Amino acid sequence: MLASRLAFSARRAASTRAISTVTLPDLPYDFGALEPSISGQIMEIHHQKHHQTYVNNYNATLEQYAEAESKGDHAKLLTLLPALKFNGGGHVNHSIFWTNLAPKNQGGGGEPEGELRKAIDQEFGSFENFKKTMATKSAAVQGSGWGWLGYSPETKRVGVVTSPNQDPCSTTGYVPLLGIDVWEHAYYLQYKNVRPDYLKAIWEVVNWKNVEERYLVAKKHCWFEGVTDTLPVVPGLVVDGVGGSPVPLTGDNADKLIKQAAKSRFGHNFDTKMDEGVRKSWQLQPDQPQFTVADWNRQTDE
Repeated sequence: MLASRLAFSARRAASTRAISTVTLPDLPYDFGALEPSISGQIMEIHHQKHHQTYVNNYNATLEQYAEAESKGDHAKLLTLLPALKFNGGGHVNHSIFWTNLAPKNQGGGGEPEGELRKAIDQEFGSFENFKKTMATKSAAVQGSGWGWLGYSPETKRVGVVTSPNQDPCSTTGYVPLLGIDVWEHAYYLQYKNVRPDYLKAIWEVVNWKNVEERYLVAKKHCWFEGVTDTLPVVPGLVVDGVGGSPVPLTGDNADKLIKQAAKSRFGHNFDTKMDEGVRKSWQLQPDQPQFTVADWNRQTDE
């Protein structure tokens, strides 16, 4: 067991040095393309200022983290975790948010179809009931946060959850499918303090094709606790509910260990071999299966 942990520590240190910083993703539409639901002014400030700030702060903190880890400064590592979580979560959440939206002439609005629609109807009774649930829970978020339609690998059902501040959806145990930003910067310039009006208007620009694609990927490839959508691996002392990011495992035993962890976690076999489209969707590098520290600990303890 000790040898396994030492090997893991060595791989983790190597992964820290190889971690790349994040960049601000381009919007797949113009700033004003979502009007009148969301004004171009809001979209420009939201993307260019707020999201960019999360990217900048995450990258800066990541550099500090790598330096502290190289020095073995564990006290410093612990002080940096909240900033990694907050700014990394801000990057993850907004990267999902932009692709969850689309102008009407690019498929925005309407209603979901296919397997996603069946899952929504099964859980909520109807699409209208789902929208009411999503709007009610999102409006009730105290202060700042997010409303989510997510997929639970545990129950294999969809559900509506919320997360405070910039906590990723994964911290709730759900894989993110649709995220609605209810921070005031997402709507205040247009809707003032009337959050429900914003939550009513946003349905006109939801990209249901994107949401369903996420659902199909999540349903086919059930990742473990802490998996995020676009955040690179956070090194070091990241555990479930802290960093919210998986740890990479490479080497001859990668597939074997991950399949063992998956069977322990979900009770069924798991195939780490993914097609190119799935890897691109989850931004995984070739031959880089991922799992969390908790799953590693469970396997090495056993």
